[in-house]
Amino acid sequence: MESHLAMTTDHELEQHHTIGRLCVSGDRACANGDFAMLRAITMQLAERLEEPLHCELVTLATMACDDLGLSAAWSLIKDRIYRDVPSSAQTLPGRREFCASLVERPRQSTTR
Repeated sequence: MESHLAMTTDHELEQHHTIGRLCVSGDRACANGDFAMLRAITMQLAERLEEPLHCELVTLATMACDDLGLSAAWSLIKDRIYRDVPSSAQTLPGRREFCASLVERPRQSTTR
């Protein structure tokens, strides 16, 4: 019984990480003006999320609006995903501090 519970937790953790990575990728696609990629990312997110976010993401992926409209719609729905979908940082003890330490850590240059 405990091993099944642990497997579920691992699966949920992976789902949270995947959703977070997809949101970051969506931001990157927006920043680069790659709206075809943003549409593909929203479909991947729609496959992982429940209603009402699921239908809103599908609608966003099929929107025929200008780039600015798509960017604005993405920003709004992404904020809702972050707000409504519990993250691993919120659900597992110690994760919030770990994630915060990653954000606070300055990046080191890889060029020499």
